[in-house]
Amino acid sequence: MYFCLILNYCLFLLFIFSKFTIILFFSSFYFFFLIIKLMVYLLILQIKKKKLKEKNKKGEN
Repeated sequence: MYFCLILNYCLFLLFIFSKFTIILFFSSFYFFFLIIKLMVYLLILQIKKKKLKEKNKKGEN
């Protein structure tokens, strides 16, 4: 009787833990994706700024 209860409790904990790890995995993956997106965006902005500066220098000359 007690053994069954303990077993059920362990399985329940395992189930919750597996769900939690899946959620954690996906959220960390999503966060990683967002960071990459942000870096690419910043890189594009820097390239655009450099091009604008070059255009301004050409315009002044």
